[in-house]
Amino acid sequence: MTDEVLAAAPEEAPEAAPLTPTPASEWPEKAPGIVVELPSGGIARLRRPPWQLYVSYGRVPPKVRKRLDETDATTIDGILKAFTADERKLFVDWIISCAFVEPEVSMTRKDGSTYIGDIDEADKDEVLMLLGVSFAG
Repeated sequence: MTDEVLAAAPEEAPEAAPLTPTPASEWPEKAPGIVVELPSGGIARLRRPPWQLYVSYGRVPPKVRKRLDETDATTIDGILKAFTADERKLFVDWIISCAFVEPEVSMTRKDGSTYIGDIDEADKDEVLMLLGVSFAG
């Protein structure tokens, strides 16, 4: 073989190390969310809500739960198509309230939390946009 052929020959790839589970002590902490300034000037810590998990655990407003039980849709778009306008607004507000880590946002007025109805619509739109959540319909 010539030196040119040897130089062009691919090198053998090193053997990959076997995968081993990450020990609990080294497991990455849960993401605390992102801190943002909303159009109203309010500062919030947000994270993408695990809404399907909340649904499975029953952490859903009763009116929304009733409609979810009546539909076989599994995507947000599919679910929203089954909702009336009022139910759709309630569902979107619920998703937004779940996205707030700080301040706590609740669907009802209660001490120590911000009521979803008091959050400006531009802020709600911004939260949805920042989290990459879109609602058709």
